[in-house]
Amino acid sequence: RLCQDLLTRFWNEEEGIFYDTASDAEPLVVRPREVTDNAVPSGNSLAVELLLRAARLFDEPSWRAVAERVLAREGPAVARWPTAFGHLLALIEEGLAEPIEVVIVGDWQDPVTVALLRAALRPFVPAGMVTGFAPDKDVQEPLPLHEGKTARAGRPSAYVCRGRVCGEPVTDPHELTEALAAR
Repeated sequence: RLCQDLLTRFWNEEEGIFYDTASDAEPLVVRPREVTDNAVPSGNSLAVELLLRAARLFDEPSWRAVAERVLAREGPAVARWPTAFGHLLALIEEGLAEPIEVVIVGDWQDPVTVALLRAALRPFVPAGMVTGFAPDKDVQEPLPLHEGKTARAGRPSAYVCRGRVCGEPVTDPHELTEALAAR
């Protein structure tokens, strides 16, 4: 819903840009649009980040297409003034890295699940994403990445996926650390 709301209220399809004010907000003389990143990332950069990550999570190519359109549009300015686009540059760099997703299957109250989560979040993994679910909880609509994932022998498990191709589940945090370090 957040992505759809962003596109409905802030995206201008014709111009290929995000505005800082919603289309249904009070009209101003000029509708503001800040693309440079300062101490706080611009709304433009944050919109691109949301769409890129949500596109991976929900397997929604149209969101990725909008984000890539913004990156292509802003590319010449980024090349000319790179220090003004720190967050957007980080997103461009993330797009160049191999996408790695970790799916943790286990009850969030279980210490092993927590240990797996800590192991997944400990190393810096460019383009890394960590998600998970508790198998015994009622998941109304699982994420595409969660499909087919189960707890191994009833124990909390973690899957390391590279480009949507997942390895065998691991149940030990040290094994997860090794799986993330393997290239």
